[in-house]
Amino acid sequence: MDLEFIDVKHDTEEVAYEDRLFKASYHISPFRPEMFGSLIYATIFYICHKYDIELVIHGEANMMPMYSLYCNRFICYNTNKMYRDNKVNFNKNREVLIEHIQRKFDTLLQNKNIKFGSRFGVKPVYDSNKMLGGILDIVQKHSGQTKPEIMSDITYGDVKSFILDIFKKRKILLNKKSQQCLDSIKNRTSGRLWFCSHNKPKFKDFENYIYRTVPEMVIKDTLWCQRQNIQDIILDIDSNSFLSTQILASQQEDIRFIASGGAATLFQVIPHIRTVHLTIWDYYTLDYDDIKSNCLAQQNISHKIFHVGGILNNSLRIPFRNKSVAEIDFLDVPTYAKKLPVYDTNILNYIGHVGDCLVEQQEAELLEISNRL
Repeated sequence: MDLEFIDVKHDTEEVAYEDRLFKASYHISPFRPEMFGSLIYATIFYICHKYDIELVIHGEANMMPMYSLYCNRFICYNTNKMYRDNKVNFNKNREVLIEHIQRKFDTLLQNKNIKFGSRFGVKPVYDSNKMLGGILDIVQKHSGQTKPEIMSDITYGDVKSFILDIFKKRKILLNKKSQQCLDSIKNRTSGRLWFCSHNKPKFKDFENYIYRTVPEMVIKDTLWCQRQNIQDIILDIDSNSFLSTQILASQQEDIRFIASGGAATLFQVIPHIRTVHLTIWDYYTLDYDDIKSNCLAQQNISHKIFHVGGILNNSLRIPFRNKSVAEIDFLDVPTYAKKLPVYDTNILNYIGHVGDCLVEQQEAELLEISNRL
């Protein structure tokens, strides 16, 4: 894997991969307000490629390592000033620092004809107000095909082959100060497990169990019981470099990541960040594991996907041509999840169910984690 370090000096900077004219352009900003739906971004990029449409992603410079893999052009925004201006008002008891900056950043992109991603914006696949529906609108206008006709001409295999080829050709772009950030945290621990866990009681119980059982393996400053102090250390040096530092830690120090919710969605779409245990609850992230696992296998490592079946009812599956169970290798419903409600419209209830199962299975999950280190 080739790394390239970028020095983000100005308020906005561009990274472009193709200097040519396209038939049209499509501007998006994923993960607004939260990270959701791993497979959607690769699918949108493939559709743009197929129909000669330039895909332009707008986002904070912190997300450069991920966004730059899924577009023709990335417009990145320096958030260091925003971080300094808002840090004094941040409440650690209520939110994650990096997400606080992400939400503040949203205001910079309003009224710019940029289609936002959304946690709840994936159920209506053909909805023009959503990212996938938006690109289908453009294709429909240029091709004369209906949206179902466009999707019926695309297979999951097409998307998978396309995005894996992109991964082979492109360097991973990291912010230049990520090495300084990594050096600042290396001497604080000898642990190899970095937690990016959900801020709900049962998820905190799970990470506390892991820490109590194998404290020598855990980077303590990543835990909720430590208010995730590692974020302060890194962001105080450079708020643009948090994700870059995580990737560098993964590659240079063989740090492995345990994540849930939005962080799990993010780590699924970054091919070379070394995950060991991901708790997920939407089909789009589950389906992407075929691609992520392929990338991990090239590094001779693997991870464990923890899910409870049922998967949120607002998370349908992308209607690829001839899509079947056999085409995407997703996991069977585990036996411990059989007692859960099949259909729960309240996302907080569902997350609660996931947390209950995670704690119930904590001994087995720790064994899975240990066996993969």
